[in-house]
Amino acid sequence: MIASVIAAIAATGWLDDIDYNASDRFYQRVGVRNPNIAVIGIDLITLNKLGALSSIPRGVYAQAVKNLNADPEARPVVIGMDVQFVGEKDNDPEGDRMLADAAARFDNVVVASQIAVDDEEALDTPYAPWDQTWHWIPPYPALNAVVETGHIDAPDESDGIARHELLYVNTVERGRLYSFSRVIYEKYCRAKGIEPNAPPPTEGNGLYYLPFTAKSYFVGSFSDLVEGKIDPSMYRDKIVLIGIYAPGLQDSEPTA
Repeated sequence: MIASVIAAIAATGWLDDIDYNASDRFYQRVGVRNPNIAVIGIDLITLNKLGALSSIPRGVYAQAVKNLNADPEARPVVIGMDVQFVGEKDNDPEGDRMLADAAARFDNVVVASQIAVDDEEALDTPYAPWDQTWHWIPPYPALNAVVETGHIDAPDESDGIARHELLYVNTVERGRLYSFSRVIYEKYCRAKGIEPNAPPPTEGNGLYYLPFTAKSYFVGSFSDLVEGKIDPSMYRDKIVLIGIYAPGLQDSEPTA
């Protein structure tokens, strides 16, 4: 009878906050920033200089890749671009060509992609519908042919705090697609001749609990990179992540 009462209470969701707080305290520890990672942010300074995110020409991203690789002795091992380059730009085919050419030339670029998931379904619970198979939204063809890509889909939880990550999603077009972070990590390990750690155990649908260190990896503004103003020592032999860093662009997540 006691077990039935507790089960009934749990089913209502009344214990969720207690459960979340307990798991946060159990799993989360103050950590040390990984010295092999650097973040270059598409921040407010960048947007003020280059315009809205959607209007930044792909040739600008190509220039960023070239600048990061300009010095063979000070280039990053992997460049992870947390930007979706979906579809060809009819008004800027030269930019498409420039980005694909730069990525092919240096062979250290990973870009983000997504699946066509229904946001309302994804918000219902972090444990569904990630065991389903989805259509994949790839980068435009010329870029897709020369880069590796990983998905950036992530589950939401009822209190709005990000605690889980998706190791993989199942897609119609290419089967199991691993996460942006896992693809970057394995590419880094291959380049360095390191045996990668085994993927984290999942709950049968790609989900695993993700600890955070709450440390900043920011080293500079994307506009400074494009203009050649970032010291190459800031990204030498590292994983460089380029992504949205401006408030208000829906790319911020509260963590545990």
